[in-house]
Amino acid sequence: MGAAYVLYQPVAIQKTLILPSLLMFGTGLLKYGERTWALKCANIDSIRSSLDVSDDRNRRQPYDGRVRTAGELDSEEILLGAHYIFNACKSLFTDDLITSGTEREAITTGIEFNGGKYMYELIEMQLSLMYDILYTKAAVIYTWYGSCIRVISPAATLVSFLLFELNSSHAYAGQRRNCDRTELRSRIAKKVGLEKWWNKIHYSSTIKISDSIRDLLLKEIPRRPLGDMRNARGRWTLQKIRYPGGGGSLYDEISWSVNDTDFDQSILIWHVATDVYLCCRRRQPAADGVEEAERLAKAVKELSDYMLFLYVVQPHMLPGPVRSTRYDNNCDDLVTLWEQHSTDQNMDSALTPRENLARLLYREYRDKYDDDDASSPAVSVQMEDNNPHGLAYIDAAGLAGMLLSEGSGIPDVLEMIAGVWIEMLCYATRHCSEVSHAKQLSSGGELVTAMGLLVEYTARYGIHGEVTTKNGEPGMTAAEVSVHLDSISITGATGEICEEPDGMNAAANGVSEDHGHDACTEGTESP
Repeated sequence: MGAAYVLYQPVAIQKTLILPSLLMFGTGLLKYGERTWALKCANIDSIRSSLDVSDDRNRRQPYDGRVRTAGELDSEEILLGAHYIFNACKSLFTDDLITSGTEREAITTGIEFNGGKYMYELIEMQLSLMYDILYTKAAVIYTWYGSCIRVISPAATLVSFLLFELNSSHAYAGQRRNCDRTELRSRIAKKVGLEKWWNKIHYSSTIKISDSIRDLLLKEIPRRPLGDMRNARGRWTLQKIRYPGGGGSLYDEISWSVNDTDFDQSILIWHVATDVYLCCRRRQPAADGVEEAERLAKAVKELSDYMLFLYVVQPHMLPGPVRSTRYDNNCDDLVTLWEQHSTDQNMDSALTPRENLARLLYREYRDKYDDDDASSPAVSVQMEDNNPHGLAYIDAAGLAGMLLSEGSGIPDVLEMIAGVWIEMLCYATRHCSEVSHAKQLSSGGELVTAMGLLVEYTARYGIHGEVTTKNGEPGMTAAEVSVHLDSISITGATGEICEEPDGMNAAANGVSEDHGHDACTEGTESP
């Protein structure tokens, strides 16, 4: 019925597709009918009923006319014997061993040719034949109707392909006119109570680990002490960003989003904050270093998506408790928010729904603080009064608002977000049970398991210390990164960040590589 419905979609629009569709549908029925019949034949009762217990004295012996002086029986001759005596093997599987006089004669003759090893080889081949009956379609393939299917199926497929090619342009045009089938399937899944299962399957996929993620992990892991790799959850990265004059660190301001909340809530907050930041940040004009920044943005997005994938699809790979209700509540509220505002004039038709939703969250829930005072540290953005139910996306939008502000005082927001996600991934791999890691290998394994080995190898072989730049010269360790807001001035409405003659040298070297640019570089500002 499912296949018929899928075929109905193009056929209802383009009548010329009826014949190729029927050919493929008929072929599919034949093939799956053959499979079903093979399963029936593999039943023990069916095997019992197929036993031939009639008088077989007139059956031709497999080794009649075989001259003993010609040497031992070869594999093909033993296979003939295995087929001849196969009733005995099948009867053993039905708890009713049956052998006839002619079968015993064949066994005796085979032993005279090959000695005792004949029985061993005979049994091996018979078990192989029994496997074919129980677990393959051999029982129906080697029949007259099985042979007919072998001829009809490829012929029908070829004809259907040629007919489809002749009508492909019309068919594709028809499919483009047919609204959104994914939406229809989602509605059907919701109607039958399988919405959550459908969303997990439909909106998750397997991707190859990109070079961006690989390079980022290999660069960032060795920078951290072992204890922080295992337990920091973002604390190490945020503590390295400090405010001048004893103003504390960025961690003091947003620790609520990493260590002072449950790990599953922390994943949700940073996932939404990352998405809002990436959608709303102002991209730099083409220049040296922009390509590297986009590679980092891609890696950050992949890490963020991967951690949410673990949360939703593989919660056993995360340290518990992982509450699915938190995810469901946030999704339900976001759907409601989208339905309320999706027709607003503020929605940009040139943007994707994801980008429009991110901008909506930024407009609705970003925290309010003075952007004009660049010398003041960022304030805590957790909006407890505005978020009594603890919905992650509300706190996340406030966090993203701070990250998008020029007054945040963060030298490189993308590097900071990447550092937080890496520490969360390290925390997850350290606190996931060994049983979960081992069990997941049966499905191909996860990045979180590979990360566990990378962390332990890094710690065991002491791959820590100085960070080097691309040209091989030593740079500063991450511990030396600091923010000197008193040496930064923001000029004009373009958000240019200019460096004072004696300021920010250590910070600039520690945060990014020197590409020989002018001291004045373009900053970022919220849209």
